[in-house]
Amino acid sequence: MAGFIVISNVMAGRYAGGRLILPGGLSLPVPGRPGTGEGARVSASVRPGKIRLGDFEPGMEGVRGTVRETIYGGATITYLVEPAPGVELSVLEQNADRSGRRERWSGGEAIEPGRRPEHCLLLDGTV
Repeated sequence: MAGFIVISNVMAGRYAGGRLILPGGLSLPVPGRPGTGEGARVSASVRPGKIRLGDFEPGMEGVRGTVRETIYGGATITYLVEPAPGVELSVLEQNADRSGRRERWSGGEAIEPGRRPEHCLLLDGTV
């Protein structure tokens, strides 16, 4: 028997104009979903490995944030980033992407996590 663990960032807010509006006014593009009306309470989920820190590709949108914690996991590094008060994103990078300690971000540094809207799953209601 095999199994796996899935970790995801889940953010609750309202849907408006193709965007998730989070408490505090932070706005993130999300894919539409049939039956989701303007102003509906929704949650959005995005996996930590789908978020990039710099080196954006066309179609990616970033938000400014602050690194709250850096967790070294051998082959990976997880950054906990706060783009708005009360909103925390987990960002997973392969350790080879930033091999030297000086190339990693640490607590308190400003950073811009970004992702493609289609890497986000829109859910009805709030989780």
